[in-house]
Amino acid sequence: MKKSILLLFLISVLFTDCRKKTEAPSIFTIITNGKWKVDRFINNGTDQTALYKDWVFTFSPDNRIASITDGISIYRAAWLENETNNTFSILVNSPDPYLLNLNLEWVINYKTPQLIQLRDQKVNPRLEVNFVRL
Repeated sequence: MKKSILLLFLISVLFTDCRKKTEAPSIFTIITNGKWKVDRFINNGTDQTALYKDWVFTFSPDNRIASITDGISIYRAAWLENETNNTFSILVNSPDPYLLNLNLEWVINYKTPQLIQLRDQKVNPRLEVNFVRL
């Protein structure tokens, strides 16, 4: 009896460990699907998310941000993923200072098909932004 329980346990461990691990999809695959908004923006410990509440971002597969709109103004921009360095860069040419805050090479902290969490370690360790799919 003990041998059969031990054998069943060993077989279950072997099958559990042999499962293929799935990697999270790339930012490219995630961000080019749908429209996105800033769900969280922390600047030096201060929550500034409200400054982005009306902005909607559409990221296109040709590494352009097809539109950034607040319902009044539309801006064009670019983005770039570096899978080797685990970074995501945003390049916005805008007179809006809040959009210029996004002009960084961000470290990808976490990603799912519905959420992308980015943080900046070079300029300000407490600068964070979360994009969520609408």
